[in-house]
Amino acid sequence: MGVGKRTSLRAKLEKRVKSGGVAKTVERVEKRKDDSLVSKSALRRRKRKMKEQLKPKLEDLAQALEEVPATAPQPKRDHTPNPHKRGAKIVEKVEIQRFGAVLKDEQFRKSPFDALKRVIANNS
Repeated sequence: MGVGKRTSLRAKLEKRVKSGGVAKTVERVEKRKDDSLVSKSALRRRKRKMKEQLKPKLEDLAQALEEVPATAPQPKRDHTPNPHKRGAKIVEKVEIQRFGAVLKDEQFRKSPFDALKRVIANNS
């Protein structure tokens, strides 16, 4: 660029685009509807500002919270223990005790399968 008179960046870009300029310059510049040239970085800044405007603001959230009643009745939860789980634990304890008794039985030590069949037949 010349040292002569000072020109704006927009004028320089327009001059490059009109004269055929460098391909990178043409890629970076986009024509708007009103025929003015805008750089990609300027477009990015505008898009970023538009996105920020779309985001909910804290004041809006505070107003929405004020509108919602603060004491909404919630159903109380039942904290009583589940009888099925408790029953399963009791059954498990009883079975462990029975199995321990079977293991201690002398007949089981002599012939395990016969002793198991006898115990199962007695409990059924």
